[in-house]
Amino acid sequence: MLDEMLDEIEQYVRSCVDNHIGLPAIEIIGSKWQMRILFHMCRKSPRRFGELKRRLPGISNAALAATLHTLHSYGLITRTEYDELPLRVEYSITEAGVELMKLDHKIVEWEKKYCKPPITEAKQRDELI
Repeated sequence: MLDEMLDEIEQYVRSCVDNHIGLPAIEIIGSKWQMRILFHMCRKSPRRFGELKRRLPGISNAALAATLHTLHSYGLITRTEYDELPLRVEYSITEAGVELMKLDHKIVEWEKKYCKPPITEAKQRDELI
């Protein structure tokens, strides 16, 4: 079973490399803001730009706009524009976004089980004394 899984992964990665495309899941999970935005959208959806901005200290307007665009292009969120003045736009998480958050939960479970904090030099010295 493990060999089949590894073969499938290898085939997918080779296909991405051969076609000069990235690995979206790795890019999303490794992104500074994308998983955080999806987290907040799982808590409450739809959300407006200003709501997300308040929940993400340190994110610039440009970074939030670009990240929302990326999530939308991957099909992880929807963008609904209302014909009102002032313009109102709402973002909602899709089924694909929820499934990615479930995967993130599995990663967190794995991390809690297998990843121990690194031993610092100071802690190593204290243990030797």
